[in-house]
Amino acid sequence: MTMTDQPATHDPRWRRLPGERPTQIIDAALDVFSEHGFAAAKLDEIARRAGVSKGTIYLYFASKEELFKAVVIDTIGAQVRAAAQRPRAKSASESLERALRGHWSLATEPKFDGWFRILVSELPKHPDLLEFYNHEVIDHAWAIFEDIIRAGIASGEFRPVEPRLAVGFTNSLVVMHRHWVSSCSIRPEYQSRDRQQLIDGIVDFALAALRNPDAGSHA
Repeated sequence: MTMTDQPATHDPRWRRLPGERPTQIIDAALDVFSEHGFAAAKLDEIARRAGVSKGTIYLYFASKEELFKAVVIDTIGAQVRAAAQRPRAKSASESLERALRGHWSLATEPKFDGWFRILVSELPKHPDLLEFYNHEVIDHAWAIFEDIIRAGIASGEFRPVEPRLAVGFTNSLVVMHRHWVSSCSIRPEYQSRDRQQLIDGIVDFALAALRNPDAGSHA
């Protein structure tokens, strides 16, 4: 048997069906955006990693901005929408804990390692993309947390607080700790911290801050 007669061990990317290509491109774009940022990401590099030509990208996405939006919708946005559909727990505390742990699990996936840098330093320079990200991701995520906190206040489980502010305070615990454990951390000593211990501490801190000290006192 000659070299050319040997069966392939796997199908090369360029032989995949055309219908699979948008997913290939989005997956490659997520990696490149996360590694290099939005501005420095090159379509040539995305095409190379996706196993397609640069021209193929333009068959599906009119611009790098449109590709970025597709990445947001199909990755982070899809998981936030899925979280919104999950049934709530019996108590607000349990629901909040699930939401925080889910947020942490998603945020700390290695493929999102450079995402914080994009959100903080780049999207403000692109108001349309910032508005899009807020609408597709942050608004929906915050609505989940706000509904949980409102329910906890209504039941007496949580103390009276302004729900929207409480969402921001709680969310910042996840966002900043996620940044501190990333490769671009300004607090590199956090990179060696046990991530399970961190989210356990975040959950404990958030619930302690919201818990109504009078809950159950009249039971």
